[in-house]
Amino acid sequence: MLLTQPRPAGEVYVAAGAHLAAGVILYAQAGSRIEIHSGADIGENCILHACRGSLVIGAGVSLGSRVLIVGAGTVGAKAAIGERSTLIDPDIASQTVVPPGSLIGDRSRRVDDPVLYQSLTATAATPAKDAELTEPPRPAQPLSPTQQVQRQASNGRPVPGHASLQQLLRKIYPHRSET
Repeated sequence: MLLTQPRPAGEVYVAAGAHLAAGVILYAQAGSRIEIHSGADIGENCILHACRGSLVIGAGVSLGSRVLIVGAGTVGAKAAIGERSTLIDPDIASQTVVPPGSLIGDRSRRVDDPVLYQSLTATAATPAKDAELTEPPRPAQPLSPTQQVQRQASNGRPVPGHASLQQLLRKIYPHRSET
């Protein structure tokens, strides 16, 4: 279903001078509120879902198309949020620029995770006096298809289609020498 008009549900306040593009969904759960101040520009197919409090979109804010904002919080005046960004319980300062495709406020990715924190601090820690710094091992580079065939042939295993290919090449290039 294509939405041509903004669809508000719940306690939603849109100030005069705010612009809402086609397909915008504004949903405030019971006990929550959405406030969109004057001069705000809400792009196409944005979804604003207020829950657990007020969601405030400041004056002059620009939301790109398909932005999703969920929870309670504030997007400060004249902030610009790039298209396809997701904000969870936003706390965006005034005049902040958020790049397209950003994910802000995801609490499931904690930096204070002890394992992650130890690995981050271990690389930044001062080494012992007698310890030597060594580079971590580099991952093996993937083999090209030619290298894969060469490796398989060098191991004495038959390469599927190799004989047919050689026969075809001899017909096309009769002057080609065998090596």
